[in-house]
Amino acid sequence: MPELIRTNFTYDPTKNGYNTTTTWKTIVAGVGPTTASGRLVLDGGTVARYGDILKGEVTFDVTVPVAPVATVEHVFGLAQSTIMAGVYFSIGTTLNCIVSDGTTTTTSADIDWSPAWTNVPVTFKIIWESGLVKFYIGGTKVMTMAGDEIPSIPLSIYLHDDSGTAMSVGNISVSANSYFYQPIV
Repeated sequence: MPELIRTNFTYDPTKNGYNTTTTWKTIVAGVGPTTASGRLVLDGGTVARYGDILKGEVTFDVTVPVAPVATVEHVFGLAQSTIMAGVYFSIGTTLNCIVSDGTTTTTSADIDWSPAWTNVPVTFKIIWESGLVKFYIGGTKVMTMAGDEIPSIPLSIYLHDDSGTAMSVGNISVSANSYFYQPIV
């Protein structure tokens, strides 16, 4: 049984690229993912990071190319994709903060989209604690969720794009996590 450890780490696409051997698993192939200008570019497709996180603070540097519209779907955060347990941001017709225990309870809350977040790098942060998740955009807390729907199982960094307008992701940092499990692949 692999050891669970407490650790902080940063994924830097400039240094790490899109490595399917040790870092990323392609769940659904799209155009790419590729790396360009120091960013991971998803143009259709879904990826998850090898390794699971149990609670902590995860910060994403994300460029969302268009404001929410019906034909756009961008998702980024933490998820267990086989049962869709997770804590994540979802952008479709609206921007949502979502928490789900993956079995019975999912809660979603709409957040008003700011035009200042369109087509520029923006910092999105999730702070996941026992029974509590806080969502931040650009350093401002936009939502707090608490209750049974907060997952209590390890989750992976999860990125999804199904839009026709590529989402790009810069650094992803994880800190103050309870545990990180990195399998040997």
